[in-house]
Amino acid sequence: MKLFTGVFFTLFIMMNFSFGVYTKYINDFKFDNIENFEFSNVTFIEGGGLELARDYETIFTSPSMVWSLEKSGKGFLAGTGEKANLYLIEGNKNTQVFSSSNHVLFSDIQTMGDRVYLSALPRSTLFILDSAFHLAKTQNFSNQYIWNIIPAEKGYFILTGSPAEIYYFNEKDSLEWHIPIKGEENLLKGILIDQELYFIGDGNVLYKLNKEGKKQVSVKAVLSLDNNIADFIYYKNKIYLITSMKETKKAAQAQSENKTTDDDITSGMKNSSSEKRSRNGGKSSLYSYDLNGNVETLFEKNNFHFISLSGSGESIIVGCDKNAQYFEISLSGEKKSLSSLGVGRFVKFITLRNKNYALLLDPSRIIQLKDTFAKEGYFESSPFDTGNISIWGRPSVESVILPSTGISLFTRSGASDSTSLWDEWQTAKDTIYSDPNSFLQYRAVFFSDGKNTPLFKSVVIPYIQKNHAPRIEKINFNVNNANFIRVSWDAYEEDKDLLFYNIYLSMREKEWVKLNEKPLEENTFDIVKDNFPEGKYRIKIMADDSRSNPDHEAKTSFKTSDLFTIDNNPPAIGALSIKKTGENTIVAGFDVTDSLSPLIEASYSLNGGKWIKFLPLNGMFDSKTEKFEVIINHSPCYYLQFKVMDAFGNYETKGLWVE
Repeated sequence: MKLFTGVFFTLFIMMNFSFGVYTKYINDFKFDNIENFEFSNVTFIEGGGLELARDYETIFTSPSMVWSLEKSGKGFLAGTGEKANLYLIEGNKNTQVFSSSNHVLFSDIQTMGDRVYLSALPRSTLFILDSAFHLAKTQNFSNQYIWNIIPAEKGYFILTGSPAEIYYFNEKDSLEWHIPIKGEENLLKGILIDQELYFIGDGNVLYKLNKEGKKQVSVKAVLSLDNNIADFIYYKNKIYLITSMKETKKAAQAQSENKTTDDDITSGMKNSSSEKRSRNGGKSSLYSYDLNGNVETLFEKNNFHFISLSGSGESIIVGCDKNAQYFEISLSGEKKSLSSLGVGRFVKFITLRNKNYALLLDPSRIIQLKDTFAKEGYFESSPFDTGNISIWGRPSVESVILPSTGISLFTRSGASDSTSLWDEWQTAKDTIYSDPNSFLQYRAVFFSDGKNTPLFKSVVIPYIQKNHAPRIEKINFNVNNANFIRVSWDAYEEDKDLLFYNIYLSMREKEWVKLNEKPLEENTFDIVKDNFPEGKYRIKIMADDSRSNPDHEAKTSFKTSDLFTIDNNPPAIGALSIKKTGENTIVAGFDVTDSLSPLIEASYSLNGGKWIKFLPLNGMFDSKTEKFEVIINHSPCYYLQFKVMDAFGNYETKGLWVE
């Protein structure tokens, strides 16, 4: 691909005349939302773009879960789950050398001298094999789980779960002592540092084992973190720890091998303290801890679950639980990146003879991470929604292409966010051939010789859209003010263009009078009633998007209202009649007529007091002419006044003295 030295905002020249020339751009590339992207063998560099990830080699695949790994001569020993098999891996040859039908999983392997130590669970057993993988000795434990075997200077430690205990065996495989660890369900991992044992359980505490004599030991908590510790390593004279926001199910407490499955182990055996995890949320974090007690937070991330740790060169590697993703954080803090092996999830890292190996599930396999670059990889963006049918312009890429490396760009488009019905991927070197559509997605494919990597910083894809005419959807009138009529309207602009309006008034349909002197930006206008004679009128609203489009591309539309009335004169109250029906009672009657508008309210007042409302004789206001009668109980003499109002707020009053 051609090398671009900057981000070029290239305008698309070939235009259809029904499309505007105002170009928009797709340019969305952020480290913050990387969990939403699909990628393989590619590394996201925080603040720096994309490059090829580390190369790797798959050294073993298995239909069953791979849980443990150890060097053996020129090959490896791998322990699997579901049927608890031990495999010898030598080149392309994999040989089953030991198995136990009474167990589900080989959780750890250690070679010490000419013997192989193999822990099995549940109903935990330590198998000791000779150099030919024949069973030499068996040690049974009352604990349900054995999680870790740690070689020591003159023996080895065993970390167990349910209950959590530490065992120490001498070099003759004889038990010298054991100690329970209160507050923990499982002891998951231990590291010997200067012949002192540091270990973690399934809580948030790092422990240290203190030896006060040959058989006198005690445990000290040296560090407590905000979340449960998922893994820790000792690297370059410091302890590194990760905590994970992930919640896990409680461990399956199987009563027989038929009730314990591979799924039980992976979903919960390693951490049976789900009640603890459910109380701990927030971010997943990476910490450093020196043996003097100083703690530093090196890295935090939302939406990722940290699973396992390793060190490589001047970096710490953190494996995650989906898409075989791992973070790499430089110890100087200058570079943070995220890579993916495509599919799978990390179980754990294992470092053997200064080389990093990863155990993964879905599919189950063992890989070796290398220091060279992958020879190919890809990154796939999320679909971009432009909102309307778009024509795509020439893509502009900012990248660094080194010798024997390259990047190829592909695109595809569709009418909805469901990619299953989209076009096929098409190359997009200088031109995007994907059909005009509302959605677009791009894929960057990387390749190299393994010695160097290309660097992809950003891509800008210009596009233009058809200019749609605006729409006036509804015209409303508010006539409740005596001085003016407020006209408002609802407008819709599919392209989000800036609209302005003109408003016209007509009494005879064809003779339109423009009411506004300057174009309106708001969708309301007040018509002063006294400025026009009484009568029936229509309003026409004209919408125009020319402020967002050139003259030859601008669109207009209009809508005409139903008839409405301008009424400036009050109703006419006819002669008032008085009929005496009692000593202090009268019945007052009158007729009211309005020339244009229906009547809406009538009321009376005695001696200038409060107005009291009453209805017409027929029980409702439903006409421009109404008859009224009202019974008045009041001792003479008094002044009786009537007020009647029409729908436009015009009103008339009339009164008389009652003696």
